[in-house]
Amino acid sequence: MVMPVSAAAIPALAIEHLAFRWRRRDAFCLTLEQLTLAAGESLFLEGPSGSGKSTLLNLIGGAIRPERGSIRLLGEDIGQLAARRRDAFRADHLGFIFQQFNLIPYLSALDNALLSCRFSSRRAARAAHGANSPEHEARRLFAVLDLSPELPGRQAAELSVGEQQRVAAVRALLGRPEILIADEPTSALDADRQSRFVETLLGEAQKAASAVIFVSHDATLGERFDRRLKLDSGESEKTGGASAS
Repeated sequence: MVMPVSAAAIPALAIEHLAFRWRRRDAFCLTLEQLTLAAGESLFLEGPSGSGKSTLLNLIGGAIRPERGSIRLLGEDIGQLAARRRDAFRADHLGFIFQQFNLIPYLSALDNALLSCRFSSRRAARAAHGANSPEHEARRLFAVLDLSPELPGRQAAELSVGEQQRVAAVRALLGRPEILIADEPTSALDADRQSRFVETLLGEAQKAASAVIFVSHDATLGERFDRRLKLDSGESEKTGGASAS
């Protein structure tokens, strides 16, 4: 008798034989033989400028496609999905904290955070579960990330860079996406807030069983993550916590 494979057994991320270059006449700018990330596992991605960190995040997010190899998210080969299906998959299952935040300046901080639920009914339902509404859950996350009670009503254009960064984090966390992608999310925070931010992000991800891919030039943060990947060497090392499936 064949037993069904449980959802928990499917890796959040599975990469095999990945190769990418921007133009066919160029050398490959990114190669990665294998990487697997389990649900709830966290990965610290490091490497010098130009090593391919942002390229890898774009490949995982489906913004670009690999020339060779596969990237599976929750069992789906993201590179093989049609554009509309890929967009819907991203909205339902991925939370992004972009380097440039991508907030809409004339919307309030709260409305910016709620965009992740407006684009995905699945995320909205998950955010409302146990919190009455996505707005209640967003306000909880604002407080958890040390943002003042009046901030949700202020326009994004009025916020400091550090405040905008944390609003972007609320938007990414809202609705408990299975995969969180954070590209330099602490660059505008002081050392104390940076430490608390990483602790909060990983704590919220752990509660939601979300896999985390976190990029930073601050190598000291890497010890907080289950694993580290150095793109310049292609070496992956375990630092504690959950192991890869």
